[in-house]
Amino acid sequence: MRTVAIALVACLVVAFSLSSASANLNRFAGKWENTDPKTRGLTRLEISVTGTKVKVHAYGDCAPADCDLGDIEGVAYAPSVDSNLTETAKAIIVKYADGERIMVIRPVEADRLQVETFTRFSDKSGRADYTAVYTFSRSD
Repeated sequence: MRTVAIALVACLVVAFSLSSASANLNRFAGKWENTDPKTRGLTRLEISVTGTKVKVHAYGDCAPADCDLGDIEGVAYAPSVDSNLTETAKAIIVKYADGERIMVIRPVEADRLQVETFTRFSDKSGRADYTAVYTFSRSD
């Protein structure tokens, strides 16, 4: 649990230090596709926003069809404690598989999102925990 907490703090530091852009929270809503058609990671996202509640449905590269990672509640973050979250959201963080995969979603330009993932393996497989960065464009 401590490792997951440390990873989440690291995600937050990265999320807020790399991007100074703010966005209306509804800017995240919609269907998104990875700009790399040959990705071996995340392929699609469907993000819904209701008020300040966020849901992220992610899909990953699997054969013969994409893996459905599920519909998970995300947490939106504003630039400061006194900010209006719906008007100034800077990032959304989502934890899949009991924190084994953490996604930080940030707007990077018009109709583009950057998603950084942190994946941890606890199955004793010997695989290295890793991070990856993906760019998504709006597909709807």
